[in-house]
Amino acid sequence: MKKLSMLCEIHYMADSEVSDKEIAKIQPYVKSASAVKHNKYDFGSWQELINMLGWDYIEQFGQLIFANDSCYAPVFPFEDMFIKMEHKNADFWGVTVNNLVKLPHVQSYFIVFNKRIIKEAAFRHFMKNIKKEKSHTEIVNKYEIRLTRLLAGIGYSYASYVDENLVATSFYLKLFLNKSPFIKTKAFLGDFFVIPPVFCFHVLQMLNYPVKYMKDNIKSNINNNIRKKIYLKTLKKLIIFSMGPFAKYVIRFKKLLFKQIFHTEF
Repeated sequence: MKKLSMLCEIHYMADSEVSDKEIAKIQPYVKSASAVKHNKYDFGSWQELINMLGWDYIEQFGQLIFANDSCYAPVFPFEDMFIKMEHKNADFWGVTVNNLVKLPHVQSYFIVFNKRIIKEAAFRHFMKNIKKEKSHTEIVNKYEIRLTRLLAGIGYSYASYVDENLVATSFYLKLFLNKSPFIKTKAFLGDFFVIPPVFCFHVLQMLNYPVKYMKDNIKSNINNNIRKKIYLKTLKKLIIFSMGPFAKYVIRFKKLLFKQIFHTEF
């Protein structure tokens, strides 16, 4: 948020109850900060902020950004991303576009709209009609996917910053090679988990990213059952290589992995 505030005016809203102490931590970087339990997820927070600010105020700006807190960032400078996307001249864009599903769509953890869309009546109508939904899946289907299809269907162009074959939860080294500023927090949890966080930390340290915040966040969100799942899932991948020339490194890695997962020494 600190880095993004150097480029944008930020208005923050949480779909939860947040203490004044926590709000105070982000005050230096935001124009406004609110916490309202509206149960409409990210799109609901963006809707509430639009209602609070008003379209006349928003129209003063050349771009409108929807962003959420589901990522660690910036791994690479935001400035590089904005410069590259300026040359693509798309009406709206995201860091990643999910082309791996029946209905391709810009992934909404970070999505940028230009002036034409800010003034578009169909976009305003869409944002006015965000409702409470029963699940995250319904949110994705009704709002994330539908927003891209709506805007593309009336002639607006969209693009992705990284390679079109990558999505938000792709293997993080591939995202790094594409200089993505973002890593999804769930890339280290559950079914999205590929390789233990310790290896990502080593790469990030080389990129001068402050990994302490990531470590603290992962420790607070991961439980022992997930640790065991991570260990078994990773061992299955390692068995493929254990009989080859890298066997001694695999054995060393297994010991490190066991220590990491069951003793939380990231």
